[in-house]
Amino acid sequence: MMNFSFGRPLQPPTRTRPTHHFQTGFNMSLAPAVRGKTDLTPFADRDVDAAQADWRNALSRWVSEHAFYPPEARREDQEGDSTVHIIMQPNGRVTMVDLVGRSGSVWLDTGLLALFRNAHLPALPSGMNEPFEFDFTMHYVLERMPR
Repeated sequence: MMNFSFGRPLQPPTRTRPTHHFQTGFNMSLAPAVRGKTDLTPFADRDVDAAQADWRNALSRWVSEHAFYPPEARREDQEGDSTVHIIMQPNGRVTMVDLVGRSGSVWLDTGLLALFRNAHLPALPSGMNEPFEFDFTMHYVLERMPR
């Protein structure tokens, strides 16, 4: 019989969790890191501080009124996160929407593109005269009733 061991088995290193104290939350999005005040609103992945909180709230209301769960995705029990990159004019007219993060469901991705394609979002605050770009992530989650 041959001994194939290389000595004592290695013990896994003991790890202690670092104790960090952070003042704000983490931005775990895949969007580029931005400087400035941390924005923890659910629809902002890029720097929309320039658009002010009132505009973000108006965008949130617009999405709540117009968003839908694609029936094909609901029927197939599909969930996921889709992200689009949007360019809009100061008057709110969307001039470009591009899928930048796929959910894994063609229905969810297409539904988010359809939500913003040729849409008229809330106008930007006065003084903002240039086209405005931002990323928007929709978290599609089906509610399941307990059995």
